[in-house]
Amino acid sequence: MKVIFIYQAIVFLCFYSLGCTPPKPDPNWIAQKQKIDEDKRLGEERVKKSVEILSDPPGARIEVNDEYVGDAPCIVEVVCDGHGKLITKFEFTALPRYPGHFVQSKTFYGFAQAPARLFFDMRIGRYVPSIDVNIID
Repeated sequence: MKVIFIYQAIVFLCFYSLGCTPPKPDPNWIAQKQKIDEDKRLGEERVKKSVEILSDPPGARIEVNDEYVGDAPCIVEVVCDGHGKLITKFEFTALPRYPGHFVQSKTFYGFAQAPARLFFDMRIGRYVPSIDVNIID
């Protein structure tokens, strides 16, 4: 009887020490797997394409995906697939240098054709439609 109890205790301790949770995957392995999957999905090599950014008046502060890249006019390189289509989302933002000018933004999503040139007219403001809610009898 004591032998069976000792055997059961040993088996219980072995299972208890191993636990039921699987081991946590290595984050580096996950990142490598995602990169391999993305490369398979694209099926082609990545290339860099230059995008010329202009503004009127010149000197607007240019940001790409919320990172400052320079003042207009400038050239920015974006990552594309072999057909010149963007791989990820790119948001180009031009911030005004002078008062009375407005923030301009252009967004290109993945698999959109990469532009060769972008132009921002800093004098164009947001369009606000006028709505007349007065009732006339």
